[in-house]
Amino acid sequence: NPPLAIAYLETTRNLWIEGGFHHTLAWSMFELAKVYRDSGNLQKAEERANLAMTAMRQVQDKYHLPQHLALLAELVAKRGRFREADQLLEQAANAPEAMLANVTSTFSKTSLIATMSAIYVGHFVLAAEYLKDKPRAFEILERARGRAAADIIRSHSLKPPNPDEGSRALEKQISQIQTSL
Repeated sequence: NPPLAIAYLETTRNLWIEGGFHHTLAWSMFELAKVYRDSGNLQKAEERANLAMTAMRQVQDKYHLPQHLALLAELVAKRGRFREADQLLEQAANAPEAMLANVTSTFSKTSLIATMSAIYVGHFVLAAEYLKDKPRAFEILERARGRAAADIIRSHSLKPPNPDEGSRALEKQISQIQTSL
């Protein structure tokens, strides 16, 4: 029920601001931005995503910041501001890459890599489809590939694993895209 969700989340916005609950404000505005996006109100979605970003930066939650940046980039792109979206996605990719070197937990690494992968895919689509910038799209692909190579080196496993069928298919797709670019 999007109208009811909007009413509840807008009410919580005022409560979280008045109470100084910045982390809760960030997440409720993140969710509200998605509801507005899904309802077609991109202006309100962008406003709430910006509010979420401000709150997320106040609490210095670097772990979740990339997700917030990626949502804001999506909204900005949907409103036709592709260069701005490109910059936001660049920031979104930089944050988890910087954290990855210092993370020891397998769960945290997996989560960061999944976030990065989603960001790379969105960034590639933006560069290739909307910016029509083939060198930029190629650069994003190479960055993703370089990140994977760095993970192997960091884990001291220089012997490449035997790829499964899915990995081989993805590698083939990447090669075809690179050839096209």
